[in-house]
Amino acid sequence: MGIVIRQSIKGSIVSYVGAVIGMVSTIFIYPYFLSPELIGLNRILIDSAFLFAFIAQIGIPNAIIRFTPQLKKMGLIREAYRYALLLPVISFVFFGTLVYLGKDYFQGFFTENSPLFSKFFLLIIPFGLVCIYMNIIENFVVSYHRITIPKLIRDIILRFLLIGSALLFFYLQLSIDLYVMLVIVSYALAVLILFSYFKRLQRIMTPREKRKGIPKEILRTVFPYMGFMLIAGIGSNIVTKVDAFMISSMIGLGSTGIYTISFFMTSIIEIPSRATLQISAPFVSESLENNDIPKLKDLYVRYSSNQAIIGGLLLVILWANINSIFFLMPNGDVYSAGKYVVLFIGLGKLIDVTTGINNVILIYSKYHRYLILFVLALGIITVTGNYILIPILGITGAAIASLASYFIINTVVILFIYNRLGIQPFTLKTLKIISLVLLAFLINFLLPTLDNWFLDSLYRSLILLGVFVGFTYFYKLSDDLNSIVLKAFNMMGFGRKSR
Repeated sequence: MGIVIRQSIKGSIVSYVGAVIGMVSTIFIYPYFLSPELIGLNRILIDSAFLFAFIAQIGIPNAIIRFTPQLKKMGLIREAYRYALLLPVISFVFFGTLVYLGKDYFQGFFTENSPLFSKFFLLIIPFGLVCIYMNIIENFVVSYHRITIPKLIRDIILRFLLIGSALLFFYLQLSIDLYVMLVIVSYALAVLILFSYFKRLQRIMTPREKRKGIPKEILRTVFPYMGFMLIAGIGSNIVTKVDAFMISSMIGLGSTGIYTISFFMTSIIEIPSRATLQISAPFVSESLENNDIPKLKDLYVRYSSNQAIIGGLLLVILWANINSIFFLMPNGDVYSAGKYVVLFIGLGKLIDVTTGINNVILIYSKYHRYLILFVLALGIITVTGNYILIPILGITGAAIASLASYFIINTVVILFIYNRLGIQPFTLKTLKIISLVLLAFLINFLLPTLDNWFLDSLYRSLILLGVFVGFTYFYKLSDDLNSIVLKAFNMMGFGRKSR
């Protein structure tokens, strides 16, 4: 667990720096320099490109993590990585051709309410190629148990490039066409930097191998796995992106822009989970490969407890400051329409980070085929929920549908893993953590509102932080977090030294 903790801490630090940059850009820069419609266009183009990428990369990133331990033992890792870089070219040409031939059909969904997206629809093909290699190369690096540099590139460098694109668009009065190209070029530059780091890492950590080809018995295992991950992943990606697509189609890009801003605010809840989840994936794969269920259970339970506490704290702090955030935001009166999107999406993400490792366990286990059934059912529920609730409640309806989706899929997967592997992530401490989150929401509701936004945010945040840290430490809700708090006290000179 040592490397998991070290890389998670480093990755979390980078992610939080990136989150600060992202929060500043999302709350202050983009709403000032870009219209809600253009923000919505950004969201739908990026989502479309990554959805296309997921299909065209044909399950390769998952296979990299799943089979790296086995391929390393056989001295075939460099050979496998060469295949992983070449195969997407073939699938990209195939799926790109399908998108081009079906452009009239796909554009028809957006022509009436989001004509701007229809105009740029075909750009998702070259943009998707960039996203394919971003995903694949990131997983190459993660397979070496390194997540900090990929996060630095995606969460900091890329965000600065995108901010620069928005500033150039505004101050140089560029056309929308040129702005969209700048966004795509920003992603391409990030991929080039990431690939350069991967090649350096490979030279250091992987010895030269004789090219001998991957045995057919390995390929007979890898390719079916990739196929299942592709089918299951298509549904999963559609589920996570369908809200933006349906809002754009049923309401318009302006509403998508408002939804995007509110949705991004909740991303702070996921940051610790992303770092831990990414570095934990190889260890989950190794535990399943070695049938080490006790080790897997320990990782499962500790991950869930830690993320429930951290995610709960971040959600409560975010909600306590939501009015101040919209007050400070340029055109905040427009974007405040997404206030309850923050609450419902935040609750959904809290559920997801608390149970997040269950999907990793399922993906890398011999039961990964069942994922297709789960995602198919989830897709039907999500699309139906959005179709019913968006006309009634607008973007808030889409957020409620997403909350229901998070709850349903994670509940089903937890029950399935418990039935097959005999492990589940919850303990008595989980009930205490839920009670703590509810108590914090109640305290925030009862606290009087101050006239000064800064003082109001400051005293609410300090009180809620004190409640969380105090309850977590004194009721020993997490051994890992208690150890961190104790070490911090010792470093400051007034804590008890551990024996």
